[in-house]
Amino acid sequence: MAVNTDKVDEITVILYPNPIANKAILELNNSNYKTIQLVDSRGVLTRTWDTSDRRINIAKNDLSSGNYFLTIIEGNSTTTIPIIFQ
Repeated sequence: MAVNTDKVDEITVILYPNPIANKAILELNNSNYKTIQLVDSRGVLTRTWDTSDRRINIAKNDLSSGNYFLTIIEGNSTTTIPIIFQ
């Protein structure tokens, strides 16, 4: 099981597990308002969350297996995490 951790300005982002079989947990160290986007490898936006939650469940549901990118946008800060759905 791999864990991705990225630090963007004052934001710590943790996603586990990755690769994702059924669901993953995205944890952020703050409760500021942010937009989270899930984009597939072709650049198609598949899901969007607008939230101030510190913990978000990401379920595979009807998504195809493959490579995706999770982008977290908070104010002027943006970070992108590559993820794999099995």
